[in-house]
Amino acid sequence: MKVNFKKTTRLAKTTKLLALAAIIGMVGCSKEEIISNGTITDGNSLIEDNVNNGFKSISLKLVSKTSATRAENNSVSDNEKVVFNNGFLLFASEQYNITKVTAITNQAGANTDSEVDIDLLTDGVTITNVPGHSKYVYVIGNVPVEIQSPATGKSLTALKEELVLYTSQHNIAGVTLFGGKEITLDVPSNKYVAQFELGTLVARLEIGKITSAANSDIDNFQVDGIFINNYYASVSLAGNAPTAVVNNTNTADFVRYSLAYPAADDGILFDYKDPSNLSLGTLADNGRSYTPQTGNAWTYNLLAPKTSSAGSLETPHIVIRLSNIHTTNNVDYNGEWYLTVSGLKVGGDKVTYLEPGKVYHIKNIAFSHANIQPEPEMKTMEVAVEVNLVEWKVSDTDVIFGQE
Repeated sequence: MKVNFKKTTRLAKTTKLLALAAIIGMVGCSKEEIISNGTITDGNSLIEDNVNNGFKSISLKLVSKTSATRAENNSVSDNEKVVFNNGFLLFASEQYNITKVTAITNQAGANTDSEVDIDLLTDGVTITNVPGHSKYVYVIGNVPVEIQSPATGKSLTALKEELVLYTSQHNIAGVTLFGGKEITLDVPSNKYVAQFELGTLVARLEIGKITSAANSDIDNFQVDGIFINNYYASVSLAGNAPTAVVNNTNTADFVRYSLAYPAADDGILFDYKDPSNLSLGTLADNGRSYTPQTGNAWTYNLLAPKTSSAGSLETPHIVIRLSNIHTTNNVDYNGEWYLTVSGLKVGGDKVTYLEPGKVYHIKNIAFSHANIQPEPEMKTMEVAVEVNLVEWKVSDTDVIFGQE
């Protein structure tokens, strides 16, 4: 089997995060012709009549979308693309046994039976020796370290069940991509085709500003930290969360480098003020609001499963630790106080789960003294999120206090 691999920069209009589209066509033969060239004994093995028999000839086009480098704490913009850095092209039998693996790498000039340089895909390369009983094609991109490299003979079903961890998905340009489809015969063209989209496993949460509401008597405060709570720690490549969300409730958890939020999660699940600074972020609006010191948003890539073995899907909570709160009535709130955002709204509708490939952008979290509590997760509020649909689909979100 020969596979022609090409990469283009032509953008396809889609309603999903479309990182890559793979189009495979088996050219010049029908299914009957393929089978007659070799005898298939089971889903794993193939007896060949000669060196060329039993293999399909496949033309494959990879439509790639790349994005420019930008700061991690900048908002994702409309039409921003995910970068395909490396990965694997997989073929599998009807029994979901992997029949062929070709690595897509950044090894300059690589063009072998098992590896191809991604830069060569622009002009097209040939991949040989794909068994003729291959029925499915999948692509996995930006493979995290916790995922075992796929190999011939292994189960595609088992690969789909492998878990991706939240710790490996914080780089917006290199989130894991996965997708595939059955190869079918297109009767009009007499070609075998498989067109599919590669999706991400994460959604992105962005916070642009934290503000004392216009009708609030709070005229000064400090932001100690922002913590993501009620989050999924892992999700399978197939999009299932194997366990319930992680929900921290102890006040001692919501400090810099606690057991619940260790140093390794800094910038991934939380942002906290530097010990030399009085507050997280930059003071604005005469002490009534804070914005990020760098970039235009505090940003968090969060796993967004499609299903959960623990039951219904849940949305993340945002816990904001405040201190040195002062009011226009000269009342001081001593010690630490907490805002807990437990819900998001888009266009007035409550978000029941995060959708992978979407950006939920909160323009402003505006609060009053009625929303603050001495402990986290005591009294929660909802946030209105405005989502603009793009390849990364962005939602702009405003904060709403109170429960429904």
